[in-house]
Amino acid sequence: MRIASINIKNFKFFINETCEFKNKNILLYGENGSGKSSLYYALYRKIKNKQNIGDYKNRSSSEDIEIDIRLTDNSKFSKITPHKSYFINHSILTKIINTEDFFSSIINIFFSNFENVFGSINAKMTKITSNLKDIRESETLMKEIYATRKSLDEELKDVMEKIQITSNEILKKFEENSNLSFERIDSRVEVFESIDPNFTQPKINIKIDNTLNLKGNFNEATLKLSALAIFFALIEMDSSQSMNQGEK
Repeated sequence: MRIASINIKNFKFFINETCEFKNKNILLYGENGSGKSSLYYALYRKIKNKQNIGDYKNRSSSEDIEIDIRLTDNSKFSKITPHKSYFINHSILTKIINTEDFFSSIINIFFSNFENVFGSINAKMTKITSNLKDIRESETLMKEIYATRKSLDEELKDVMEKIQITSNEILKKFEENSNLSFERIDSRVEVFESIDPNFTQPKINIKIDNTLNLKGNFNEATLKLSALAIFFALIEMDSSQSMNQGEK
């Protein structure tokens, strides 16, 4: 099912505007202030069911905000399962590629949006951190935490290899010759006698053409395209998992 049209009333730039997609992908362009971001955020806040939509009310209108989305079967949009709708903007692209640790981006951006990809990794991290304070109390618990940490690193290694392969396939479709790879540092659990035990989460560095200093060696177009390829790879992996689980 695809979006056929959206009617926006009294939201940010728009007083009363309808955009018809005609069952096609669209490329939206225009001058600054022409409403591109307004359309994006109207779709985002409606589909994600964000409650504070009134903060975006057009100041020149006294009427309430209305956002009406119609689907290709002519039905009215009500709600899409949040993790099955994907949104990305300039800010997210920048956070993906400009961070010194890509795993921080995974935690802050992707854990909640790509549960099929990172849900198990997130659960293992939660299990470690929630039990870490009691690790000295039981040898059995200590072994369990160490085993969970090892499993976490192994699963993350497999996931990052899949992201790398899929991202580079997507870059080829973009006719981009650069090559993405990831440098991983495993997590650590450290237990001390006199201070609290410590869990150091994994670290991931993004490399383009085997180079780590991305901002110093590549232009913004290459960096954004690489970030977009990573995001599209995650969508492909997440969607594939959904189909395997029988989700619509």
